[in-house]
Amino acid sequence: KRMYCIAQSAGYGDIDALQFCAAMRIFAEWRLLRQVPDGYKGYAVGMSLGHRDIVQNVAKIENAVHSLIDSRASHTLSFHANQQDGDDAVDSSPPIVTSPTLRELLRYEIETDINPSANLPRLREKSAAMGLLWVRRQFHYQTSIFSNILDVPEIHPTARDAVVAAYSEVYNAFHGWAVQKIFNYSFQAAPEAEVIYRFMNPEYLEKVTNAALRGETEFREEEAPHTPAQKEEKNLHDPDENDDGEDAVESDEDG
Repeated sequence: KRMYCIAQSAGYGDIDALQFCAAMRIFAEWRLLRQVPDGYKGYAVGMSLGHRDIVQNVAKIENAVHSLIDSRASHTLSFHANQQDGDDAVDSSPPIVTSPTLRELLRYEIETDINPSANLPRLREKSAAMGLLWVRRQFHYQTSIFSNILDVPEIHPTARDAVVAAYSEVYNAFHGWAVQKIFNYSFQAAPEAEVIYRFMNPEYLEKVTNAALRGETEFREEEAPHTPAQKEEKNLHDPDENDDGEDAVESDEDG
């Protein structure tokens, strides 16, 4: 008989569940706002589906967290009341109930038979475990895209091929025919990787590109100013550079 358990290794699952949900909501919004340039409607369809998938599954985790917090609060208040009845010296301040970690949340669903161990690995659709599973897949998909793009063109001929490979790695075994068709349509309408990177952070992309054109193997964050506005800003921060030039002009005039 196969046994399932929640790993006890240090740090695994110890992140606060609500903080994790907040981070994933930010991730979903960031990806939609910073990776979908204007004019790519077909590509936006697939990205919008990914955004909705994250938000809906994060909501499952959040609902489970609030259920666990309510349960903890009820037991804590009951215990606190019993302690006060037996001892007048007990602190009368209300007990503090904190948000659970992801590990504690999954244990709670096992202990309350929301996802009983006998049924694992099958999970209930509305459970936190199911929500966490699909949110993790979205995060895995995004990190695989970034990793694969680094292998263009050595392993993946184009950026689109890199994205398709990431999708196949994470979702091929789980998405039905209709959803796969939608994502394939989205891939065909996707912009080139450089367009997405420019939209994500145009200033940083320009700096990296300039460094590469100069043949630098390591990118340095500080660069020489290129535009008049940048030069003026640099002069404000480094006035000594201009002073030397002015002194030289003055000495020539005196001579």
